[in-house]
Amino acid sequence: MVIAPMLPAFLDAYPDLRLTLSMDDRVVDMVEGGFDLSIRIRPSMPDSALVARKIGTVRQRIFAAPAYLRRVGVPSTPEELQQHRVIGFLLADHLTSWALRGPDGTTPVELDPPVRVGNSLVLRDLLMAGQGIGTLPDFVSAAPEAEGALVRVLPEWALPAPEVFAVTASRLGMDAKVTAFLDHLGAVLRA
Repeated sequence: MVIAPMLPAFLDAYPDLRLTLSMDDRVVDMVEGGFDLSIRIRPSMPDSALVARKIGTVRQRIFAAPAYLRRVGVPSTPEELQQHRVIGFLLADHLTSWALRGPDGTTPVELDPPVRVGNSLVLRDLLMAGQGIGTLPDFVSAAPEAEGALVRVLPEWALPAPEVFAVTASRLGMDAKVTAFLDHLGAVLRA
């Protein structure tokens, strides 16, 4: 949702570049997979042989479809989320435990999502179909929220904002093609 729209301009700027793009929500082994660069959304990067450069921050908020909220009701406190059908993101650090930050500080909420998916676009589509309440990053939620297909639940509350990192296997991986891609991505993110 961020990378794909910026690719045509990047490819036009570098027509001789060979590009292989793998899109996966899982963290992959860069060396084993032969990748020059990985974009990762994590609360922090663990110490490792990988070289990480922070390129942004993602906001995580709670969403549901208006139809779901009309049918089941709108929670007014974080604790009321436990009475709702929560759709969890299988690969998230917050699958079963949400540390919601709000006007009164941080409130932990323990959940047992009956539906768990490993792809953020599938999660978005299930929420839009009125199947429950879940968290989405801003780059996934922005368009459906603007269209009214999703609304924020507990709008004054949010999950901690993970960072977006550009990761290479080593400093040697920062060759001209990786630098050009990161410069282009950085310009898109700043726009």
